[in-house]
Amino acid sequence: MPNLREINKMPEAEISPLFHHCCGSSEWVHLMVHSRPFKSESQLLAWAQKFWMDLEHEEWIKAFESHPAIGEKKIEASGENDLHTQWSRDEQSRVINADHQTLSKLIEKGQVYKKQFGYIYLVCATGKTASEMLGILEDRLQNKPELEIKIAAREQSKITALRLEKLLKA
Repeated sequence: MPNLREINKMPEAEISPLFHHCCGSSEWVHLMVHSRPFKSESQLLAWAQKFWMDLEHEEWIKAFESHPAIGEKKIEASGENDLHTQWSRDEQSRVINADHQTLSKLIEKGQVYKKQFGYIYLVCATGKTASEMLGILEDRLQNKPELEIKIAAREQSKITALRLEKLLKA
């Protein structure tokens, strides 16, 4: 993985896919690529968050949809080994091993969520059990759409920050 100096110097064709693994928004990737050079890792993370929060909701939803749904078995079974798939697998590792009943409820409530809000349930899954994520999902189903989109965007921002840190530390 590249360090900050390498990220700043990489050709656009090389750095764009790496940023895209961190966040599925093409507009966000474009902003990150064209804002280089970053003076520090903290500046990179700060700009990443600012760019993310300044995007239109439609762009947020595009990024949400780049993630597999919580509990999707195809992550576990996927033979793909790109960064996005590996990170999704790691982030959801505690869900993949959940008991059948909890996993079924997560999938079922996730479908209700998607129907209700128009995009997948997104939560920063790192370190959370399937039961915790199910509880969060059930709580968030009570939200009004204008609040929920902001909560989902904050969760995406957390995921993006964690992935950028992984990218820099790997």
